Amino acid sequence: MHIAILTTAHPWDDVRVRTKFADSFVAAGDRVTWIGPDKAFFATSRHGNIHWRLCRARDGKVGRIVQIPRLVRAAIRIEGADYFYVPDPDALPIALLAARVTGSSVVFDIHEEFHGGLLQRLFGKRLGSLTAPLVKWAISALAGRADIVTAVSRTILDMYSGTHAARQVVHNAPPAAFARGERGKRIADGAPMRIFHGKALATNGTPQILDAAAKLRGRDAQFVMIPYGMPGGPAFWPDFEDALSSRDAEANVALAEPVQHSRIPGLLQSCDVGIIAYGRTLGESSLPNRFFEYIAAGLPVIVPSYATEMASIVKDHRIGLTVDAEDPESIAGGIVWMLENREEAMKMGERARELFVDRYSWEPTFARLRRFMSETRAGR
Repeated sequence: MHIAILTTAHPWDDVRVRTKFADSFVAAGDRVTWIGPDKAFFATSRHGNIHWRLCRARDGKVGRIVQIPRLVRAAIRIEGADYFYVPDPDALPIALLAARVTGSSVVFDIHEEFHGGLLQRLFGKRLGSLTAPLVKWAISALAGRADIVTAVSRTILDMYSGTHAARQVVHNAPPAAFARGERGKRIADGAPMRIFHGKALATNGTPQILDAAAKLRGRDAQFVMIPYGMPGGPAFWPDFEDALSSRDAEANVALAEPVQHSRIPGLLQSCDVGIIAYGRTLGESSLPNRFFEYIAAGLPVIVPSYATEMASIVKDHRIGLTVDAEDPESIAGGIVWMLENREEAMKMGERARELFVDRYSWEPTFARLRRFMSETRAGR
């Protein structure tokens, strides 16, 4: 197949779109063309087996709109594409237009609840809430015109494609290699417990994590977080340093340098527990890639009790704890339980890794999707 990836926002080294989808299509023998802005998080060189059609990256919401005509021109000039793969709702109209011109099919891949937390982060809580019903309706209407709709979770898929005939959940899981590293024994040997939190962001629950860290003062527990996008660069959350010092939580926080995605397994192997601390706005419908990375690494997990799918997996398979991630006292209580039940926490981590290997690794997930795409295209 020939897959044309069309994005208005994703960098060309994005974890899900590039290292999972694009690289997997290439490995399967497919031709891949990438249409989008010329920007990257870490990488300095592009994949030689992908055909690049990049435009100059422009910052901000206005810049994203300004680049649309260039993306339209690039898309309608693509020849022989079986599918346009689209990970952004504002790229979907471009793909639908180009598909009419080129005779291609369209896959719309939904990564999050666009009309919820994302909309509020972009336009503020008041305006985001007022426009949410219209945005949800518009995305659902456009999704109904795509040939296939995929999403990172069943909850997200049902939000926007409840009646769509051709749809599939494609979990944001890492490759099987994430589960091949040595599972550390630190959690059982009395060493200080390291709890991986990830990027330090106000929207990721970092303020509540810092409050919980302050409550754990004197305990052998450290939250591991990545505050900066690059060494010496600005913090993801501009108020992070003030927030950390004002809570007197430094002793229970360990700062880590940003790393490329391929090095995440090594970072996780140095930790004992993984935590997802999203608030209700972001967390209720969330099933993020970091959750699957935790269980692949064999870490027991702590997730929000209101995160429907995550909480269900954790409870059904006994691989961690659920807490109210908006309540620092509840977060701290979960960490104390892990500290006082280290052997059981180790068993939770072992079950987590077994679950990942049996059910959630990327390779079989992608194989199912590619087969579904081939069958859908053949039956068109």
